[in-house]
Amino acid sequence: MRLFAAIYPDEPMKNALCAAISRLQAAALGGSFTRLQNLHLTLAFIGETTRLQPACRAVQGITAAPFPLTLGDAGCFKRPGGDICWLGPRQSAALAQLQRQLTRRLADEGFMLEPHPFTPHFTLGRRVVLPPGFDWTGLQPSAPITMTVSRICLMQSLQGGGGQVYTEIAAKELMGGSVNGV
Repeated sequence: MRLFAAIYPDEPMKNALCAAISRLQAAALGGSFTRLQNLHLTLAFIGETTRLQPACRAVQGITAAPFPLTLGDAGCFKRPGGDICWLGPRQSAALAQLQRQLTRRLADEGFMLEPHPFTPHFTLGRRVVLPPGFDWTGLQPSAPITMTVSRICLMQSLQGGGGQVYTEIAAKELMGGSVNGV
């Protein structure tokens, strides 16, 4: 099974992300845009594995308090054939610490994760082709959108008829302790 750990947006943030997708879609010359039910911020991509219990242990072992997360800048990862466009959160020490704790726990369980830097983001679209001079600030909400991160999920990704289908396998409620705690 193909697994990843993620944060899912609350309704106000999901609405802001959907508005950004609509604006992106209207401006784009082409692309594939994220479906509402698939909006998430990936904390760790585990990939193909049969080791479900160790992945669940890593997620369940997180010790962290809930923390605020505010939408920030828009951007893209350049790719041949179209870019991955996203809206990211403002810099958050609590988010970075949570992600580091999770990747340590996954490594302790024997998972080999991709060694690239963590760039937290909500993917708005893939293979997006934008006109020259596209104004990225148009994707940002006009007023700050903040949610409280109080839960992380271990998700399974399956290829369905209409694209990726994500199913929650396990979840961890953030209830206390320090984000640094192990």
